[in-house]
Amino acid sequence: MEKEMTRQDEAWNGKANEIREKMRYTELLTRIVSCFEDYLKTAVEKVTQSRPRFITFNDVTSIRKMGRTGKIHLVSLNLGTDAGSFKTMLALKFSSSPQKVIQEAENSKILISRLEQLPDDFDNLKTPKLIYSDPKSHLLIYEGIIGQTYTESKIERMFKAKTAGKLLAAIHGSQTDRIDVEKYKGLMALVLIDLPLSDQHKRDISLAVDFSLSKMRNSIGGSLIFADFHMDNVIFGQSIKRDNLDFSVLKDMSAVYKQNVYIIDPEYLYPGDSDRFEDIGTFFAYPCLQEFKRFGTVNETRKDILTFLLGYNQILKLIVRKDLADLYPHGVPIGFHMAYNLFLGARELIRKARGDEKVLPEVEDRILLGIHLLQNDLV
Repeated sequence: MEKEMTRQDEAWNGKANEIREKMRYTELLTRIVSCFEDYLKTAVEKVTQSRPRFITFNDVTSIRKMGRTGKIHLVSLNLGTDAGSFKTMLALKFSSSPQKVIQEAENSKILISRLEQLPDDFDNLKTPKLIYSDPKSHLLIYEGIIGQTYTESKIERMFKAKTAGKLLAAIHGSQTDRIDVEKYKGLMALVLIDLPLSDQHKRDISLAVDFSLSKMRNSIGGSLIFADFHMDNVIFGQSIKRDNLDFSVLKDMSAVYKQNVYIIDPEYLYPGDSDRFEDIGTFFAYPCLQEFKRFGTVNETRKDILTFLLGYNQILKLIVRKDLADLYPHGVPIGFHMAYNLFLGARELIRKARGDEKVLPEVEDRILLGIHLLQNDLV
């Protein structure tokens, strides 16, 4: 009987501690967000056209997520004001070091500047505004956005790909520099050292890599790149209605609306001697692997890439009067960057497995697909 009571007491104490922890967490979030009362009043003013005199926090809830270099708290706020009740969001990110906070804040400014330079027709290409950053507390606070990642979104597939292409071209901007080819040659060599490659694999990869590097050497595709452009960092938000349209001449009513699309987490921006196709290769390597594992093909991924590049070229022509064929006269090196991404993933699997041979089929899939992409043009 005493043991039973002890177990019940432990359960109740555990539940009580959990509730107290949640209350402390909510209190902390409330203290943090209350420091941004002026920002929140401005957010309400945009909706009501009248600035509220006071704000109270009726409810504060959050979802915690882990990013690559820190914790992210998506905080939902239920605000009480003299103009009524409103809901809004903030995104709190605790980074891993003061230096990363400083760098990400600078990267955010660069992104906002590039996207704001676009004509009004492309004001749906966005990045969340950075409201506050503090290196001492490792804290960054962004405006909250409501939406779904590229993968989660049920928006029509070709529309998604084309819109994401536009977004990336806007991020890359108008730079058309030479690429540091030796950097990519060295990175590929480092990754390949740790892979279980046959002699034939090594020969195939060596010849294909040399050919890809020649494409880069003869291009002017160098630009600042996002360096973490994957599908979880592209968020499709709400649709916005387009004003001043002549409805009598519209052939497609979908033109009435634009889809907001955001790039988030600007932790890494690499300099202008990087290859813009590195971002594109990062974006498509994983979904291509999934198709290859399920069906043994890359056809659907190829369609998505071609559609993505249509959107990319639309923005590129707008800002530099050139398209990708002008920047890469001997062909684009997308196969190289997708293969590098796959080989890098294979190396990480091997390192984490610590001798466990269960990962070998997955490693082999990545190697075979990587070689295929190096040897066969997707574009």
